[in-house]
Amino acid sequence: MKSQCNLQRGFTLIEVIVTMLIIAVALSVVAVRLTSRMPDTALKSAARKLGADLRYASVLSTSKGKDMTLTVDLDALSYTLNGRTRGFPENTKIVIEDPEDGQIRSGRWHVVFYAGGGSSSGEINLSIGKKTYRITIDPVVGSVLTMH
Repeated sequence: MKSQCNLQRGFTLIEVIVTMLIIAVALSVVAVRLTSRMPDTALKSAARKLGADLRYASVLSTSKGKDMTLTVDLDALSYTLNGRTRGFPENTKIVIEDPEDGQIRSGRWHVVFYAGGGSSSGEINLSIGKKTYRITIDPVVGSVLTMH
């Protein structure tokens, strides 16, 4: 007597739909977690660019033998150096700590790097939510320090 083996190969439509549903839910959770971190990443990138441009202005002023000014526009969320403007991420809160004018939250603020070395001083605070980056400009040597 031969035994018949009734093997079904493949998946039912229900099994395929349930599997696809599980994958879709997992991907949506991952997407939400990644997009929630994007503002922090964009802010970190902007702070690094600003720090690098401030250092560049310092080096450029001494190498060219002329004062260089970087202007931060707190209302437009941007800054300009040498005719080139860069923006900060949307929703960035900018607070400047100026030794002469105190705390600045709107308008324009200028930092000057002098040809003979040194600079005007101040501290630029960039934040989105709970994440904050502080960029400090030393007036004696014109060095720039970025901290978070």
